[in-house]
Amino acid sequence: MSELYPGSHQIPAMRYHNKLSDAKVDAAMANGEWCMQQKMDGCFYQLEKIDNDHIYLFSRTKSKKTGELAEKSDNVPHIIEWARKHLPDDTVVLGEVYIPGGHSNDVTSIMGCLPKNAIARQEASDWVHYYIFDCIWYAGNNLCDNTFETRVGHYLEYMLYDCFIGEKYIEMATTYTLGENINIGIGCKSFQEKLNEIFAAGGEGAVFKRLDSIYEPDKRPMTCFKMKEHVDSVDLIVMELLDPMREYTGKEIDIWPYWEDGIPVTKHYYYNWKNGMRLGAYKDGELIEVGRVASGLTDELREDMAAHPENYIDKVVQISCMSLNKKDYTVRHPVYECMRPDKDENDCLLDEIFS
Repeated sequence: MSELYPGSHQIPAMRYHNKLSDAKVDAAMANGEWCMQQKMDGCFYQLEKIDNDHIYLFSRTKSKKTGELAEKSDNVPHIIEWARKHLPDDTVVLGEVYIPGGHSNDVTSIMGCLPKNAIARQEASDWVHYYIFDCIWYAGNNLCDNTFETRVGHYLEYMLYDCFIGEKYIEMATTYTLGENINIGIGCKSFQEKLNEIFAAGGEGAVFKRLDSIYEPDKRPMTCFKMKEHVDSVDLIVMELLDPMREYTGKEIDIWPYWEDGIPVTKHYYYNWKNGMRLGAYKDGELIEVGRVASGLTDELREDMAAHPENYIDKVVQISCMSLNKKDYTVRHPVYECMRPDKDENDCLLDEIFS
């Protein structure tokens, strides 16, 4: 029991892998047993409300002076007042303190200074935000051995839902899932598309977690990882325009408007559009395939690809991707950016791209 912070739990933070192997990442991004939350460019803090007189905000690091987790509640009185007003006694939530449009260094400059200076800096600009992504203790009950789906789906999103209504500086992370009949977050068609949206908006990345994972303090389990890697754009040659799949197999079958001969078909098939591009680069005079891209293509572009294929075949396209596999000469999770009419296809050389 801490004498300095009475009643506090000071649960050591669970750690995340920066990235698992490519194969495991690919499997997780297509697996309904995983979920995804956006990662903010901020700093981790554990908020503990023991009672109205004992509310703490602990960082993940220990203070050299006290030997206990560094406590910073005096620097953010608006977060503490929110907890006093809304959280049940003996509740612990996890989140990131961040500044919209800022970086973790900006947060450190506020959380690392004296409380009076931290408050003055926020009053001169704006108050920091607290982005909550997990609940590991609720009303006296230790939830660490509960699954992530239960901790977030039941306790954070259901029991604490009203706590976030109308709040400007306190946010609940959106959890994205692929599976059906999951009692957490909202469903999405593709983790990759959501990740692309995060990057396009200037976000730092995302955290992937198994829905059945427990919270393991001070450990780095294989059930969660961060995805922040995003390489610079590369130029490749369009080798082929790809036709769409015919049959629609999504979740919106009851309201799906595109049918043919009594069978639900994909939108792109229905309108006879193209669905993607097969991409390559030259090696020793031979055009070698390195991947296919569909993400990032607009409906207008897909329609034009079908109507005017000569404007795309053997032309240069610019893409971004999660990473380049230099051993197998492949691109992972490519995203279409634009056509490059200013670049000659003979300048797209495999060895230079994957050097």
